[in-house]
Amino acid sequence: MRDPEVEARKLKLRFRAATARIERAQRRRSIAHHLLRAVPVLVVTLGLVVGGFMASPWAPVATVRHLLAFPNCASARLVGLAPARRGEPGYYSRHDRDDDGVACEPLIRWSNSGASFGDEGRRAASALTP
Repeated sequence: MRDPEVEARKLKLRFRAATARIERAQRRRSIAHHLLRAVPVLVVTLGLVVGGFMASPWAPVATVRHLLAFPNCASARLVGLAPARRGEPGYYSRHDRDDDGVACEPLIRWSNSGASFGDEGRRAASALTP
């Protein structure tokens, strides 16, 4: 005669195994679904990035530095593109306050004793003196 408890345990194990197979299949379908939704977005993004680099008049490293200089003059100085002349990497018309073709110019600070250049101006002035 069969023991009902043993049969119940065997049946419970079979149901667990079947449930685990179903859950694994659902997870695989879910992952595949998310990947299929993400692939077109990634392809379009990659195409825009590659197209942007190909359309850029500068080398890829200079193009990246140009894009990093976009937010403001502090970031342009941080990546080493300030001051920038019109047509050079790092030049954005929004950074050129006086519209003279030079963006992110060194600041001139006026005091009672005359004009005072910022650190950049001091370095440039010291480079010009013999």
